[in-house]
Amino acid sequence: MRAFAYPYLVTFDDTMAYGTHHFLTNFKFQCAAREALLFGKIIDGQQDWHEELAGTVMLTRDGYTRNMTAVPVGERVVVFMTFEEPSISSLRLCFRTISNKGEPVACGYQTIVCVGSDGKGLVDLPHVFTQFRDLLEEPFKDPSFEERARRGDRWTRELFTPELVRCAVRLANAPAWDSFPRILDEPSGGGEP
Repeated sequence: MRAFAYPYLVTFDDTMAYGTHHFLTNFKFQCAAREALLFGKIIDGQQDWHEELAGTVMLTRDGYTRNMTAVPVGERVVVFMTFEEPSISSLRLCFRTISNKGEPVACGYQTIVCVGSDGKGLVDLPHVFTQFRDLLEEPFKDPSFEERARRGDRWTRELFTPELVRCAVRLANAPAWDSFPRILDEPSGGGEP
């Protein structure tokens, strides 16, 4: 399975009064991974999306998170992101978050729709999305990631493959110099940025 992996340190800003992450932080995990891939310098060191997105508004049409366990402040998680159901103007981003102990923390998705800033309707997905569309294709098809996340129980547990869990534990517990966002060709292999 190919995925974008984003290590994330849970800070006080992410927590509730009793010291574990707030359920809304799961959406923060999603947004942090999404923005790191789409707007960071992950692939080629370039950051040329400003011009490309001129005239385009990216709307999060819907979002969902299934919260599975709490994470205390100071712990690291890894957020894995794949893509599902691309169309000309929309794409579903699929997220799996796993703790440094290998426990599934959350899974969920966001559907992004691109519209023109002139208000005249849908526009094509920009290159910042399409360049990763095939590379990060979600492997679960029938039922889809969206359906599995919503169904819960075994359907959701199947999204967290043993290989993905092992990769999360390795990345979440890696020294800082090796704990960086990356596209993984194989979750157990580590991948390159």
